[in-house]
Amino acid sequence: WTWRAYTPTPAEIIFTPEEKAFAEPYRGMVMIEPNVKNIGHTNKAWMADRWGKVVDRMNPGMVLDDGLFVQCIPPGGRGLDEVVRHVTTPTFRHAAAILSVCRAYVGTEGGLHHAAAAVRTPAVVIFGGFISPEVTGYPSHRNLFTGTGLGCGTRMNCAHCRKAMENITVDQVVTELEKLL
Repeated sequence: WTWRAYTPTPAEIIFTPEEKAFAEPYRGMVMIEPNVKNIGHTNKAWMADRWGKVVDRMNPGMVLDDGLFVQCIPPGGRGLDEVVRHVTTPTFRHAAAILSVCRAYVGTEGGLHHAAAAVRTPAVVIFGGFISPEVTGYPSHRNLFTGTGLGCGTRMNCAHCRKAMENITVDQVVTELEKLL
């Protein structure tokens, strides 16, 4: 793909009373989402082991019930093994409702980072090298991009994108998240 610079405008999401009630138990938590959409390549995926390290660094000595993080999982999905509260969300809107009561979001570029902008939740967004924040990023987010130009846009597994993701460290993500909290 060839990208063009663009500044997205956050959408507006209005939740139903049921969606608001579904979200309320997670008020004040941090949503974490390591999974990326299955689109035939892994160029937007940060290394799996690093997500757990972020959780461990932010949650020292915590157990599940007093942890900081929540992860929304579609029915039949798999969550992080670390100290993260897992919530099965029947729809994307339910996940967005939870996001609306969270203190922050940390995840990769994609649907939930757009939802975070829509519900005005501060976010650390891992872009890597596939696509630049100059294309789909929001100025209000802490965007981590280590690629070149507007991103490579390759639609198959790409060494450039993998290297760009490897260049984003756990320390960088934790530092940016701490700034939001």
